[in-house]
Amino acid sequence: MIEWVSMMSTCFLYVSLLLGGFIIAIALVVIALIVLRKLVNELSTHIRLGRMFREYLANRTKYLYWNSLQRESEDE
Repeated sequence: MIEWVSMMSTCFLYVSLLLGGFIIAIALVVIALIVLRKLVNELSTHIRLGRMFREYLANRTKYLYWNSLQRESEDE
């Protein structure tokens, strides 16, 4: 009888440790997904800002180029 109770308590201990491990693993995966999503959102924001800045520089360069051409034609 005592051996049976000891075996059942050991089995219960292993099952609870296993379930606790699964719960902790699921929680870690959820936390990792949340962090990854935030990082991806920030990265896409930086990429979008970088693209906007490149477009601004390209437009500014075209503007300065056309301005210099107009000034040259006015000087002549």
